Parts: sequence; structure tokens; C-alpha cells
Amino acid sequence: FMTRIGKGKILIRVISDKYLKSRYCMTEALRMDKYSDNEQRIFTVVWEDAELSNEIKYRDYWREKCQSILENIEKKLDNNNYDYAVGIYRFLPKFINKLNDEISLRIGRNDFIVNDQTGEINIIENRKHEFEAFIDTIINKIKH
Repeated sequence: FMTRIGKGKILIRVISDKYLKSRYCMTEALRMDKYSDNEQRIFTVVWEDAELSNEIKYRDYWREKCQSILENIEKKLDNNNYDYAVGIYRFLPKFINKLNDEISLRIGRNDFIVNDQTGEINIIENRKHEFEAFIDTIINKIKH
């Protein structure tokens, strides 16, 4: 899965704070970035806790990750994890800039209403148009 993720015809990724701090998610992002037509087939949903305007927060997180791994590298001989962390750290500015420029949908808990009796989830009325436009864009890309 990890090696094939970037080859999908249409990809919808959900970016959250956890995504931006996950080695596996960021590795997927790195792999998706290697394909030249990203703007045509990768669609992004940004969860409310992803602080894309605070790039330094995520750079600091990955810098600290690199330093922590580096401090333990002699004990564990953990070069592979260090290389991944450094690669992600270097990739972050480009990635966050791309996220800010892509067709995306920002969502959060307050955009949904959950029926306590049935568990059915609905989009609040004043956000339906944005959700529909996002889905229509994806459908149009699939058709072409």
C-alpha cells in the first residue's frame, strides 16, 4: 500500500495534526509528491486541528524528532529512522505550501450533526454547498 499510494488515479487525503506528525502519513505525502500531476488528482480535506498557517510548529516537531533519533543513533544504529525524519523535515515547507494552494475543503466537528438516536451524520446546512462543490470537482476530474 505504501509503495502504491502515489499511483492512484484519484486520491483524497485528510490532513490533520496527527497526519502532519506521523512518519507513515508524511512518507505517503512524500511518495505522492513524486508524481507530476498532483494538482489534477490529489484532493485534500483539512481537518480543523491542522495548523497549516503555523508551519514552524511542524518543522519544530520534526527537528526535535531528528535530534532525538540522532541522540539515540549510537545505541540503536537507527540511521533509517533518522533519514526519514530529516527527509520529512526538509519536505515540510514545500508540502504545506502545496496544501495551501490545492483544491481543498476545511472541515471540523462543528460542520456535522449527529442524530443521537440513529447515529446518522449530516452536514450542517450552511456548509453543504462547499461539500457539494468539492465532490463535484472530484467527479469532474474522474470524468475527464
